[in-house]
Amino acid sequence: MQANPRNLIGLFEHTLRYVVPIFQRHYVWDEENQWSPLWEDIIEKFEQRRDRQKTTSHFLGAVILDAVKKKSTRETSRFLVIDGQQRITTIQLFLTALRDFTSECGFIKLSNAVGRLFNPDPELMENSSEEIFKLWPTQFNRKVFCDILNAGSFEGVNKAYPLIRLPRKRKTEPRDRLVEAYVFFYAKLRRLCENLTEPQSKEDALLELYGVFKDDFAVVEIILGEQDDSQEIFNSLNAHGKPLSQSDLLRSFVFMRAEKSHEDRDRLFDLYWSRFEDNFWDIQTRRGNLWSSRLDLVTRIFLSSKIGIAVDAKKVHLAYMNWIRTSQPFQTLVIFYHRADEI
Repeated sequence: MQANPRNLIGLFEHTLRYVVPIFQRHYVWDEENQWSPLWEDIIEKFEQRRDRQKTTSHFLGAVILDAVKKKSTRETSRFLVIDGQQRITTIQLFLTALRDFTSECGFIKLSNAVGRLFNPDPELMENSSEEIFKLWPTQFNRKVFCDILNAGSFEGVNKAYPLIRLPRKRKTEPRDRLVEAYVFFYAKLRRLCENLTEPQSKEDALLELYGVFKDDFAVVEIILGEQDDSQEIFNSLNAHGKPLSQSDLLRSFVFMRAEKSHEDRDRLFDLYWSRFEDNFWDIQTRRGNLWSSRLDLVTRIFLSSKIGIAVDAKKVHLAYMNWIRTSQPFQTLVIFYHRADEI
């Protein structure tokens, strides 16, 4: 693997795509734990720059990427985001808010410079509707994310995702977390400039803020090599966080296979796996002394029926991986899904 420090803007300078695999979790960052601390770090660097103090790079952690081989010369270079999707998504939302706010203020050149959100030359792409986006989230987050980027203004985002207050409720209903992140950063930008009455002073402040994000924040970019097992790395990275269930691990393995074999993972997800993204399958059931989700239980039963022996409830994922690699029961994932659909 190759590890290199990169400034945040550098992640989006070239024509490329960061694709968040289906096995990744949804966008979960929030105001208290991530957005506010990030904004405070930005303002600290901003004030240091305004006071002409020397600044050093602030590292936001690692972004681990797995390069995917192109299927054609027209396809935009693609990287799977094995770790760091929360950071990359938040960076894109901040840049979108900054783009829209500078545009609202009439600073068009600055707005254009900020907007590193889309790849150029869509007419030369294999699939421009997808490849134009530098970040392509999972299906759960995709529509809202694309709507925010395409709205072009704060008013456009609010129109697409308005605040709703139900009868007899004092507070409005929470909006999608991606929308809330965008609104949070937009509000912070507006508050930063509310006391700057002169257009030039406001533009200078926003340009300085963009400079902070451009030069004073960095990540460690790690690109996996051909010999690196992205599946094992994903499992290891999640070992110390919220434990992944056996079905979580199995899903990650299945869709990583789909990605590597260039199968239509989105179609596979829509046709077969999406039905398991229901709360029904998360309900915990008890068998003996062991509690497990309904999905964990059904995957265990399915696998046991296929290999002909009882599978340890804590080793379903490992047993499945071993079965696939040694017996090679399915030439493609489509065959696997059609057969599984019959159970």
